Amino acid sequence: MKTFALLCVVFTAGCAHVPECTAHGGPVWNELKSEHFVMRSDADEHVAKNTVLELERIHSALQLFFTASPTVPLDVLLFRNARELGALMPSLGEEVESAYAFSVRGERLLLSGEGFLADEHVQHRAMVRELTHRFSAWSHWLNPWWLAEGLGAYLEGATIDPALDTVLFGGASRDFVQALSMWGLLPLEELWANKPSIGPRATLHRYASAWLWVHFFFNAEGAAFRRFLGELQTGVPAREAFSRQFSHLTVEQLEAKAREYVRVGDFETEFLVTPPPSKDVKTAVLPPASVHAVLASVVSQRDEVSRQISLGREVDASNADLLAERIWASNPTATEFPSLVELMTSQHPEDARGWYFASFVGEADPALERALTLDPTMWQALSSRALLRGDLELAQQAVRIAPWSQRAVWVLSAVLARRGDCVRAALQYRVAKAIPDARELPAEEPCTQR
Repeated sequence: MKTFALLCVVFTAGCAHVPECTAHGGPVWNELKSEHFVMRSDADEHVAKNTVLELERIHSALQLFFTASPTVPLDVLLFRNARELGALMPSLGEEVESAYAFSVRGERLLLSGEGFLADEHVQHRAMVRELTHRFSAWSHWLNPWWLAEGLGAYLEGATIDPALDTVLFGGASRDFVQALSMWGLLPLEELWANKPSIGPRATLHRYASAWLWVHFFFNAEGAAFRRFLGELQTGVPAREAFSRQFSHLTVEQLEAKAREYVRVGDFETEFLVTPPPSKDVKTAVLPPASVHAVLASVVSQRDEVSRQISLGREVDASNADLLAERIWASNPTATEFPSLVELMTSQHPEDARGWYFASFVGEADPALERALTLDPTMWQALSSRALLRGDLELAQQAVRIAPWSQRAVWVLSAVLARRGDCVRAALQYRVAKAIPDARELPAEEPCTQR
């Protein structure tokens, strides 16, 4: 239940310290809501608000670049420093500074404020990179490694002018250009293979090459590349789409053009006016029990999950976030599961999470209907009801909201199979298999073409 697929990690120095709530001697935590983000943070309020506004500016700029835009707000956790985040996720080391994560609860951006305060450019690049991964998941479901990381590297160099609401895409990375001049461009076929890098030099070489290939494709083969991205958005396997859109060039011709692009060094840029970003941010103090629920949802050690939940119960055992986290951390077959669900639905009847959980212990359809009445964007409930009813529209809605969710995509595949749409069912099953997830993917639904 606590598995995270981490797409990017940046490191700085520090020592571990698990954050706390005010009831246990910690700082005030705030919840900040903007149009596209919901942030919980123990950083100073002005730091948190400025970070939300910067995220909104980046979101506005990326909307110009991608064919699809996220339709639900992103959950963001901003910690005061890298030590706090590293203490919660020790498997990443004590010095983790940013990460993009997926779990059964949804997608989440984790940031550290301390290192960013020393260098706003570092903060900006990290946030652009992480949001690029989010937009990329919404737009192109089957990104190969070189495309996902190449897009991230290409876009993290974006220069945003908040005074003029403009953005410059495609700026050259000095480190990448220098690496390519010293070591040359890796063949695209080697990047498709995505073999692990050994050592910092090999890693830099791979990322520099991925950046260059994306830069080259956008500026030297723009029409074919955008058609390729368009096919990915429909779920076509990347190799198949690439072969079709670049059939006019042999591998040798493509690599010769890319090497010449590097040699000439004329890295084209694109200057665009961005839509005015949202500047409306509402701030409220986060209750101490909710703080412990948030921390329990992040930590990777089971003992620490239990400790955070116990600390939260000391403060307010009836807190909705804490009850929800206790249920997420439990199992539908656990003895305490039904009583926790009953407590959640009786004490917080207007919370959609409780009714979603209720679908596991009673009549599923009425509970899911209630959950979706309260929160029409709850992709977990949409997906469960789609599978229960064989409802294609609900399954498609769930995938539009959570295209990164292996289960949501698998449910779409299963519903298509039940309707006899075997071609699309098989395609969506391949999409689901390509999504990183520690849970075992259910078997492919039997399908008979009508």
